[in-house]
Amino acid sequence: MEKVTGQILKGSDIQVSGTRQINITAVPSAQPQPKGPATARLLQSGDGFALIELTCSCGIKTTIKCNYQPNNAQ
Repeated sequence: MEKVTGQILKGSDIQVSGTRQINITAVPSAQPQPKGPATARLLQSGDGFALIELTCSCGIKTTIKCNYQPNNAQ
């Protein structure tokens, strides 16, 4: 599986303009059945980062790495 990284943006950093229409006519023939409740689990945390695992009710897992400034870096 390809590892994808990103960053969390503050609302003031985002500019919204224009519109986009999304075609949703292609509906899957079978909806995935829930396998349990959605969960979030802290896998690891350290100075300036946290690694969080999200599990969808359908069973798909996503790992998110959050980078931030440590409290002592003010």
